[in-house]
Amino acid sequence: MLDKYFGFLRINDEYSVLDSLIEHIRIDDQEFILLSKMIQKVISKETAEVELFYNKLIKINEESKRIFENEAEQIIQANFDNQKQYDYLRTFQRIENISSLIITTAQKIIILEKINGFIPENCNQSFSNYLKNIAQMHEYFQDALVQYQKNKKNIIPLINKIEEINKTNKNEWSQCLLNIFALANEGSLPLGTSQCLEALCNQMQSMSNAIHEAAASMEWLLIY
Repeated sequence: MLDKYFGFLRINDEYSVLDSLIEHIRIDDQEFILLSKMIQKVISKETAEVELFYNKLIKINEESKRIFENEAEQIIQANFDNQKQYDYLRTFQRIENISSLIITTAQKIIILEKINGFIPENCNQSFSNYLKNIAQMHEYFQDALVQYQKNKKNIIPLINKIEEINKTNKNEWSQCLLNIFALANEGSLPLGTSQCLEALCNQMQSMSNAIHEAAASMEWLLIY
């Protein structure tokens, strides 16, 4: 399924590394769209399709792993500057972390759905804001990788935008947890639901942090 995105089978130089990283981000974007649909369905209390979206997400992730399973080794063996290889490898590993966090976040949503949990109304806006903000961060990061090939001077402003959104997300995270804990103390949330929502909120912030860290790693590439 995903092989159609690739015009290469092996990484040999810096350009093919960049192409590979960009394609990885594009595939992660497909996964994030499905994750967003899962959360929106829980928010709207229309959970019938949650597992369907989850299964599609898992299928894309498994195919992505197959395609990129040897990428780290290929970056190490590629024929260009050793320091740049290290910096590309770091960026690749941080992109892999984003992909892993998408899956673990989706798993938290499945657990919430399985226990008939729900997202309280006063948390809906925070989760919706998270989705919108993380999608924007992910788009900026993808653009930063593209701009590394086209116009490097555009990268720092994009990284700064990602950093600002991540700061905003930390405020959303704090407010979301405050609402969850307050409802739990009032007895309005079952214990399992409150714990699952707390874990989901923490996962969303981890994903935000991971995108910020991946984008920030590009600053090392700008040294050259």
